[in-house]
Amino acid sequence: MEYLNSINIVHRDLKTQNLLLFNKYCKLKICDFGTVKELATLNTELVGTISYMAPEVCISKGKYTEKCDIFSFGIILWEVMSRKKPFYELNDINIFAIQQKVVNGARPNINDAIFCDKLDYIGPIIENCWDNVPENRPLIKELCDLLPIYLFFPLKCKIVNFDDILLVEIIGSGSYGVVHRANWKPSQDEEKLVALKMLHGRSEDSITKKIKYSVEILREIQDIQKYNHIIWDL
Repeated sequence: MEYLNSINIVHRDLKTQNLLLFNKYCKLKICDFGTVKELATLNTELVGTISYMAPEVCISKGKYTEKCDIFSFGIILWEVMSRKKPFYELNDINIFAIQQKVVNGARPNINDAIFCDKLDYIGPIIENCWDNVPENRPLIKELCDLLPIYLFFPLKCKIVNFDDILLVEIIGSGSYGVVHRANWKPSQDEEKLVALKMLHGRSEDSITKKIKYSVEILREIQDIQKYNHIIWDL
């Protein structure tokens, strides 16, 4: 998908039936390129499979962009994680009724993805892929960066309120973060001196850059969790 996007091509009919497994089920390939189209080409025909089709295609009757393939990818990822056909519960109604439901915002039940042991991470990605607004869906490059982080979850970490932390001074820095000495007040009667690492980066940094820094932090967290830590009262 990333390659097709790099040459301004949309597949327009991504679905599990067009995905083939090779090398003892370890390599996946996309097939059926009879529907591919250049983005610059005017699309006037409605092609694809209703259950995997982006709502804007149904409305505009053939307006395809790379975000249409992202929508289809989200449905496929849900299907793999749930082992169910999309809209299986609507099999007793015709495809045009399903099409109208998709246009109105209907999606497969994310909680059906019970075979995903890290749904807290993958679930939001799937839902972002099938967002009703194409511009809200991730780029394929972002997906290629986001999905490998799946391996790091779940993280056995406590989520804290950043408002409970007072930065004191910078005590170190590295390639992807800055370390602060900070006072953390987890409760009204408790206060701790902690080392706090913050990612480099600014709000205008690309999502890819932010993801890269996040991966490094996640790797470090996993390494730290392997050790027993002595807590010193200062």
